Amino acid sequence: MDGRPAWEQAALGRPATTPAADPQSLRKPVPRGGAFLPPPARPSMAAPAKPGAPGAEFGALVTTRVVSTGGERKPVMRTHAPEALDASVAGPQPDLPRLAMEQTWLGVDTITARHEDTMVDLAVQHDMGFTEIAMANPGVDPWLPGDGTTIVLPSRHLLPDAPHKGIVINLPEQRLYLFERDQFVVSFPIGIGRDGFATPIGRTRIVRKQAAPVWYPTPSARRDDPTLPAAVAPGPDNPLGTHALYLGWPSYLIHGTNKEYGIGRRASRGCIRMYANDIVFIFNRVPVGTSVTVVDQPIKIQRLADGIYLEADPSLAQVQQWEKAGRFKPQPAAGIAEALRRSAAPGGEDVDWTVVDRVIAERRGIPTRVTRIVGATTVVAVQPAEQRHTTDTSNGANDLVRWLRAQLFGQDD
Repeated sequence: MDGRPAWEQAALGRPATTPAADPQSLRKPVPRGGAFLPPPARPSMAAPAKPGAPGAEFGALVTTRVVSTGGERKPVMRTHAPEALDASVAGPQPDLPRLAMEQTWLGVDTITARHEDTMVDLAVQHDMGFTEIAMANPGVDPWLPGDGTTIVLPSRHLLPDAPHKGIVINLPEQRLYLFERDQFVVSFPIGIGRDGFATPIGRTRIVRKQAAPVWYPTPSARRDDPTLPAAVAPGPDNPLGTHALYLGWPSYLIHGTNKEYGIGRRASRGCIRMYANDIVFIFNRVPVGTSVTVVDQPIKIQRLADGIYLEADPSLAQVQQWEKAGRFKPQPAAGIAEALRRSAAPGGEDVDWTVVDRVIAERRGIPTRVTRIVGATTVVAVQPAEQRHTTDTSNGANDLVRWLRAQLFGQDD
């Protein structure tokens, strides 16, 4: 634990500060933004695979429609009638350079940071993942954003290219999508497996549901930490949180957590972690037998009403680089040019390759229009490339970092 970066240590652990709540007393999260609903794809994903394995890298290349709830976006966690979720949205991840809002972006909100804010706390407050908000705000210190700093918050995502049934998990963006009757319902941030314990790719099902689950540490977990008991009873020390969905893959679960800073982080032993309210919503919504599809798609392309949109999240390898060094190396997207040409051909759009190159390099996770609108111009103020996706970690002695490093962290699930 001591050898991990400060943000890895933070992800593993602030203990839960509130007791487990009755699921009926927890408010349901409100879906964010507007949903993009392409026809379901049918990739072959019968068995688990390792992240990064060859396969479909891009999201759906089909005409889509936008379904909006209308009006202003409701605050996250406000009580919302279940029937209204059928036309709801996902929340993406934005922003590489610190810049004026870009006219070609789709679905971003902003807030103004206070002097006491950190990105880990802002992620929890806004039902986002830590990496998601950090990628959206490159050049901003995640521990001390600074009073008055504008923070970009994602509000929409393009949907992954996967069957629109049950639960779909996209590992690079660390996000879970729920579908019902082939329609998108809602999306949530998640935590996934760390190095050596990668969350598998493939298709499985929910085979069991359990409220107040008992945690049985795996043999490897007990080898790593011989002090672990054979079982951990429900309660604040249980890393499974208040609810768990057991998958057809042995030892893999979708569950809550007692370490909320681990959401949006590669910090588990392969399980999918969710915030307390989010897992309660999913637990109450999906039955045993629900399909679960896990994909590795850092690049997504879709046609919307006003053009072709491209969303690029950091690959799993880039996230690993950023976690260790505060920056990641550019990574070209093989086949992106041909994919965009095929997508733009039916409408005869002119692809702006300068924008494409920037989106792929920056990996902000913001849906960005990459086709030109005749007569329109966009002015963008961008940071120098060397400042992008870079976090200054030299000030490691500030009070917050010292506090984080001093904590006693819980066990890994």
